[in-house]
Amino acid sequence: MESVSMAIGGMVGGGIFAVLGVVAVAAGRVAWLAFIVAGGIALCASYSFIRLNRLTEKPVGPISFATQFTGSTTLAGMVGWTFVFGYIGTMSMCTLSRSTATSKNSSGSTESSDYRFDRSSRC
Repeated sequence: MESVSMAIGGMVGGGIFAVLGVVAVAAGRVAWLAFIVAGGIALCASYSFIRLNRLTEKPVGPISFATQFTGSTTLAGMVGWTFVFGYIGTMSMCTLSRSTATSKNSSGSTESSDYRFDRSSRC
């Protein structure tokens, strides 16, 4: 149950609310397409979890799937680190969306603004 809560929290908190502004600015008029594609990927991922859980005795997560079906703890470790880096990426997008939502004006006070990305800058 913890993994389900973690996945839902990551998708709803980071994937929808925090990143919505970043996606809208970056994608412009086709932002809706980005969310449809992301929704399709999420549906595929959830379907694969359902199918894999039907093959196990009890519900488990992706790291346990890798260990149970391949017998490789190395692959399970790689899957685990992939999830860790994925959540770090989501957190980074949340931070980016928060930092671009506010800016300092000439008097030094912080106020909300319609801040646009400089598409030529690199991270």
